[in-house]
Amino acid sequence: MIPDAAFEPRKFDFQPIYKASGALNPHKKDPLFTGPPRPALEAAWAELQRYSDIKVSEQELGAFAADQTLVRLTDGSGAYAMLAVYHGLHCVERMHHVLYADHYYPNLTDAETFLLKQHSEHCLDYLRQYVQCNADTTLIPMHWGESGPKPSAIDNGRHQCVSWEGIEDWTSKHSFDPLTPGLLLHPKFGNPYVPDQDDRHLNLGVASGMHGGPSN
Repeated sequence: MIPDAAFEPRKFDFQPIYKASGALNPHKKDPLFTGPPRPALEAAWAELQRYSDIKVSEQELGAFAADQTLVRLTDGSGAYAMLAVYHGLHCVERMHHVLYADHYYPNLTDAETFLLKQHSEHCLDYLRQYVQCNADTTLIPMHWGESGPKPSAIDNGRHQCVSWEGIEDWTSKHSFDPLTPGLLLHPKFGNPYVPDQDDRHLNLGVASGMHGGPSN
């Protein structure tokens, strides 16, 4: 069975990653996932999504178990799956990549630029539905500011958040490497991961745990 989520109160960090001068903000509490491309950022995103690829048993598949189109591992150890939260994280990372497209997607052709736009729009639409589905009703009162006449939203509430440690503990025990040679085999097309495909070049389907291709 998919794990029952444990919840805990948490305040969000809203410090901007950049100061008005354009320099990185040293007071940002958790700066690893935003800001300019750099090794520490890439490592943080990889670590956050390290257990996104999981295999689940027939019992854990529940209502999906009767679907014969599911990707089942050739060694019989389970079916290839992921939790929706990792799809959401992939899409957040994608939006960060688009902000720095010159770094992540240099010298794209017109066709490649369209593929990038197509997948990014998918991610935006997924995130919109994801936020609505997981509606956070923490109250955010509006405050009068001192620098101008307009009200401003100050989120000082304690959000009820899923304990990430519990999710990661479960996914770590179900984690596997889908790129292991021979472990995934399409019944008609064979090996699903051919090096140097366009979707790999554009990072459309293999961004930190999203190995499914442009439609994912």
